Amino acid sequence: MQINPRRRFLNASKTRASEGRQLIAYRLRDHFGELALEDLVVLRHDFPIWMRVDVQAEIARHFSQRPEHQFSGARLTSDSLDFRFPHLLEDGDGAIAVAPPVYSLIDLGDGETAQTLLRGLWLDTQDDVPYVVMMNLNMDAYEQELRVEIAAPPGIESRKFAQTLLECLIRAGDDATTHRGHVLLAYHERGAASIDFQRQSLTPFDWDEIVLDDHTIDLFNRNTLGFIKQAQALSKLGFSSRKGILLYGPPGTGKTSLIRCLVSQLDSYTRFILTPANLSHLTEIMQAARKMLPALVVIEDVDLIAEDRERSGPGQAGLLNCLLNEMDGLSADSQIMFLLTTNRPEALEPALASRPGRIDQVIEVALPGERERRQLLARFTGSVEISEIVIARVSKKTDEASPAFLKELVRRAVQVMLEANQCELELLHFDGALQDMVQSGGAIGSRLLGGKAMGFT
Repeated sequence: MQINPRRRFLNASKTRASEGRQLIAYRLRDHFGELALEDLVVLRHDFPIWMRVDVQAEIARHFSQRPEHQFSGARLTSDSLDFRFPHLLEDGDGAIAVAPPVYSLIDLGDGETAQTLLRGLWLDTQDDVPYVVMMNLNMDAYEQELRVEIAAPPGIESRKFAQTLLECLIRAGDDATTHRGHVLLAYHERGAASIDFQRQSLTPFDWDEIVLDDHTIDLFNRNTLGFIKQAQALSKLGFSSRKGILLYGPPGTGKTSLIRCLVSQLDSYTRFILTPANLSHLTEIMQAARKMLPALVVIEDVDLIAEDRERSGPGQAGLLNCLLNEMDGLSADSQIMFLLTTNRPEALEPALASRPGRIDQVIEVALPGERERRQLLARFTGSVEISEIVIARVSKKTDEASPAFLKELVRRAVQVMLEANQCELELLHFDGALQDMVQSGGAIGSRLLGGKAMGFT
């Protein structure tokens, strides 16, 4: 059957009209009526990617109180267009079209997830002012951000309204409810230019689990928890409430254990854990820390970026300058505590380690004394039977051993005991373990395991 050419033309016209109604530009013209879209005033703000949950939650809260609003997702049909308000006005081939909203489920860490919107458009009228809010989550490998634009008619009142709404979103991002008060591990996607945060679950860790001399523990407590208790009072009297602490000592002596204890105690603090992989984003991390006060910033093995300038390369020097600038740039009332650790204090840049105001207290976490070694050995053996005499003799044999070395020594001694089909740890079991750990591996093997070969008598 031959189709009437006129009917074919009418059908094609209806199809084009239907497609036009699916364009964002069509909805905008319908919403703003006689107002020329080109005359609208657009306010824009770019948020760091880690603010996306809080900003989107505030947008949802705002429009939950506006039941007459219209919402839609959007589809980019052309690589040449971005999701910005001027691009919404296009109505030709490849114009931005209405589409179902697309959501992603993100892992916040600590057993919690959140749903985030890829892009969306909200049309509403308030106090006779038509306006549109558009949001786009840019997850490009080189630029990750959340962009919000608010378009409203020209005029003082409408512009003031749009500004007020945008400021509400900015405050929501700055409040950082999603991350504030948590332990945060900074990370970034491979090649990404922006940092994100994931919460870390805390393994319960008590001060009773730390075996160090009383002087070291008291000094650490006085400069951390003790300082924090008096920080507000100090600030009111005109003194700085920021603090910098450096822990140094051989590997395995308990520096990380001290940090774990402190982190578990500071529920009211946002605690940032920095690793070598994300130190290049230190500036972004510190910007987040300033918004989530009070904050603790932990940098273990700080010598990786704060080595003496005469020894470091150009890349290290840049990171060092960044760290120094961030520590210097804090205002006196910024309640931020830096907790740095190193196994090589002699390698640190003097401008960091020898200048009060950056590092206020240096604390040595030394190898354990005999009393501490006995406590450690008794703890590490747990339910395995061992006499006080054996503990005392092993302690004397390990007078230059770290807690980490002693822990491994006990494990190997228990293995020797089990191989001999015995149920009580004896000195000969420890001698067999020491043979493998110290004498067979030589000085290098002993040092790698946390002990010094020359210290065993």
